[in-house]
Amino acid sequence: MPQETKERHNIMIPADLWNLVKEIGRIHGKSASEVIEDSVKSHIKSSGFSRAYFKLMAAPDCSPEENEELTQALDSLSEEDTQAGGTIEL
Repeated sequence: MPQETKERHNIMIPADLWNLVKEIGRIHGKSASEVIEDSVKSHIKSSGFSRAYFKLMAAPDCSPEENEELTQALDSLSEEDTQAGGTIEL
């Protein structure tokens, strides 16, 4: 499996949270970056976000009413609904 390319970013978080991240990393033998990455991935998964969700939420030509309707429809999708389906040969 090829190694994922990573980028360097600076973030600002309270000192007590940073110390907690470092301690969790020490306990689990991970870097602070790995702890933060794992936490973000877990939050995204548990919140039901997907790339398709964000693309639809950013639809530029929607009225507020249409946007609300789209939001409700997207929020009602299950994990299974967001998985890729099969292919159909035309």
